[in-house]
Amino acid sequence: GVCTPCGHLWAHYHRRILVPIAMLADVASRLEKAVETARTSGASDGVTAQLELLHQLSGLLSVVGEEQVKAVQGSIEASCLGAALLGPPPAVAQLCANVLITIYRRGARTTLYTTVGQLLSWLSNKVSPASAPAAKLATVHLLGGLCAAHGGAMVSLCLDSITLLTKLTRSAEPSVRPMAWAAFGRACTGSGGVPRAAQDEAVKNLKHALTERGSTNELRAAALAAAPMLAAYSEGLWVADLFESLTQLCTRALDDASPVVRAAAAGALADVLLASLARPAGFGAASAAGGAGGAKGAPRKLGLKMNLPGKRAEASSPIEAAANVLSAPFVKPGASKEVRAGLARATVAVFGGMKRAELERHSEFLVAQLLGMLNGAAEGQGGSKASGRGDFAAEAISHALRAGLGERLSERGQQAMATSLAAHASCRASPEGLTLVCLSQLYLLLLQLREVAADARDLLLQGERPLLSLAASPVRQLRLAACACLWALVLAFPSHLAPLLNVSLNRLRAAAAEAAAAKEGAPREAATAALLGHAQAVGTLLGAMARTPHGGPSSLANAALHAAADLVAAGGAGGAAGWMLVRALLSLPTEWLSAKPRLTRLYALLKGALASPPPEVTPKRREAVEAELHARAHALHALRAFLERMPESAALPLLKPVTSTFVPPSLALLAACREHAPRLMSEPFRAAYMLFRARLYEVLLALPSSALTAKVLNVVMPLVVADIVEPANTHGAICTALASMLAPADAVLAPATAPDAPVASLLCEPLRGATCAEAEGSCEWLGELRGG
Repeated sequence: GVCTPCGHLWAHYHRRILVPIAMLADVASRLEKAVETARTSGASDGVTAQLELLHQLSGLLSVVGEEQVKAVQGSIEASCLGAALLGPPPAVAQLCANVLITIYRRGARTTLYTTVGQLLSWLSNKVSPASAPAAKLATVHLLGGLCAAHGGAMVSLCLDSITLLTKLTRSAEPSVRPMAWAAFGRACTGSGGVPRAAQDEAVKNLKHALTERGSTNELRAAALAAAPMLAAYSEGLWVADLFESLTQLCTRALDDASPVVRAAAAGALADVLLASLARPAGFGAASAAGGAGGAKGAPRKLGLKMNLPGKRAEASSPIEAAANVLSAPFVKPGASKEVRAGLARATVAVFGGMKRAELERHSEFLVAQLLGMLNGAAEGQGGSKASGRGDFAAEAISHALRAGLGERLSERGQQAMATSLAAHASCRASPEGLTLVCLSQLYLLLLQLREVAADARDLLLQGERPLLSLAASPVRQLRLAACACLWALVLAFPSHLAPLLNVSLNRLRAAAAEAAAAKEGAPREAATAALLGHAQAVGTLLGAMARTPHGGPSSLANAALHAAADLVAAGGAGGAAGWMLVRALLSLPTEWLSAKPRLTRLYALLKGALASPPPEVTPKRREAVEAELHARAHALHALRAFLERMPESAALPLLKPVTSTFVPPSLALLAACREHAPRLMSEPFRAAYMLFRARLYEVLLALPSSALTAKVLNVVMPLVVADIVEPANTHGAICTALASMLAPADAVLAPATAPDAPVASLLCEPLRGATCAEAEGSCEWLGELRGG
């Protein structure tokens, strides 16, 4: 008998060695017969059999010995070349290429040169076995694969193949061109270097493919995909104008009409820049040659470096040259949204492809470059430097900062980035758009760094423009970004919560007094914006109080409740600010809210705003009715928050007053406004009416079903049905709520004309800005930062 270990070795030898050797000859013979059968009966027959046999061969050739591979090499070569001449599908052509690559790697390489020469002959001659378009496609595929894998062993033949494939990129047969570009890119990887003459011809054909009238999306995408290979393996990348030519062609394609081509252009531009950064050799010599009088072969300008102050200088390193390529079209006047989105995605891809150490070393320069791009885009759009606005520039730069740098840098790099952003945000000379982007990114960096970002904290609290001053900005988006940054700052440094809340409450009282005394017109508008800004700052700090480790002083929360009551009593803009504070207070722990004095105060506020009879609705009293609609809408918003956040034990005693005292006057006001709608519906009045109606329906949806008595439903349902069927109200709150309540079988009620997702969203990741679900959960006004 055989001992157990020897038996296991024999079984392994039999299963892994002897069986594959016996199977290899059999599969090679069967493949030869299958190809011959397909050749005699028709190229469309036997594709499945060829696919299965080639797949088996790929596995067998990788496990048998080299002698066994050499024994069947001739038969396999003939079968693969014969299958290619039949014009097989791409999957079969790919397997044929893989099999040939394997046998030349593990078997005899002497026939490799003959095979490649034969492929070149077939593709060069007009009359050949591969003259049919399908056969030519498969032959091109084989040639590109063999050059990629074994180009170093046949340098001359590989260069001849590159020359021929370059010629085929302008073939008279349109179907051959995309495959020729793909094979050209693969052949470049095995060449070890593309000569100057070949690269010049390739660039010329690349330009022709991208600018030719009537060229297909597939051709343009395939041509763009070959550009990075040309940059990675060409000779004299920095000496000639190859770098500039390739980047310009990719940048122009970012404005293509097809989203598929735009996505390919963004990826190609990023890959070209990464390939160039990986080949810094020769850049210094090229710069010296360019500065010595423009000698022959010297580059034209490699671009302009756009710094934050707006200075311009010639690039002095590969990273600056790459940054110039990304910044120059971005700041160009009239740059489209598609171009800037593509440049942002290319920027993220470049940063993601760089080595971590290299990215860390250049992070300070890259942050300054991105902020300079935003500033330059704002000036290029014709806006002043103070406005800082640019078409889609802020969204693109925000995405590049967040996804390209903020998510990849180490803690030290993120700390330096946060300090730089805080310095720009607190600088008095920074334009509005630049400040907005800096604050939106600091918002997330502070949440990530926490106590490590001490330098950024000091700049935000003690800089030229402290964060609380930015919270009172007349620009709503800037106020919201400052509040979001304030929320993150308090979570990162909880000890600053009480001092900041105390200062904000004092400023809120002062702003309320200024708003009450302000004259009509611009002074009143500025005072109202400052009042709402300070109210949002106080509300943001109250919303963060429940999420800090030790909370905040109860005395400050009580002071905020008193301030809210005073603002609601003042009415107007003060009423909106007061109800905002009430909603923020409702995010505090239920133990604090459930105390009888506070519940009594909240009930008194709601009763004073909602229990009073509605005013008479007539066209002559339009302004008064409009003000009443706004006031009740804010109160209903706070009532909905109360019903959603309070525990059932605290909310249950108030359900009856809500349905019997608060809801009926609002329903009566809604019915009266609908009755006089034709004579009342100016644009401001319609906006107030729709807001009030949405808030009322939200309260009804928040009530438990047991609280909706027949008396209430008899009044509500006719109004709801009328709003649903009215064409002008398709975006109403009740209509959007209806969709979530539909059963799966009712899906046919969804609009049949709903637009499909754009193709670009399927090809590229969405632009990422600064959002945090936790912050929006405690301060719902921060949800506007998402652009909704």
